[in-house]
Amino acid sequence: MRNLDGFRVAALATDGFEESELLEPMKALTDSGARVFVISPKKGKSRQPFMTATKGQRLKLTVRLTTQMLKTTMPC
Repeated sequence: MRNLDGFRVAALATDGFEESELLEPMKALTDSGARVFVISPKKGKSRQPFMTATKGQRLKLTVRLTTQMLKTTMPC
């Protein structure tokens, strides 16, 4: 992957996501220099992923996604 120094990436997560589908791309992005922010539409400090059929480690959220954020950042 190319150098991503200075890039900011938002990863959207909610309860029940497949752990490897978020953590592996996050690792690749951070290893390439990007800052990755985990956002969620739910309140709380972490989201519970799944590893196939079992629960994985809780993931700390960086930002809570709100409807206001979508209204101000999405060109509609």
